[in-house]
Amino acid sequence: MFFAVTECGPINQAVFAWAYSSLGDRDRRRAAMAADPGWAGSAKATGGLGALKAQNTLVLKPVPWSPIR
Repeated sequence: MFFAVTECGPINQAVFAWAYSSLGDRDRRRAAMAADPGWAGSAKATGGLGALKAQNTLVLKPVPWSPIR
């Protein structure tokens, strides 16, 4: 996982990036997360804060020289 905050550009933005071996791997992991009662409780507790204003999802493919493969 990679986590960063913006240095330049849009402010008050957090970026999370997860590496999966395939889209099927992503689907399995997200299904397990959704089934976890701890995740559901956390999402419910933080959702009421109104802190999430927008969310974007990207599927990226590493370039040949990327250290993440």
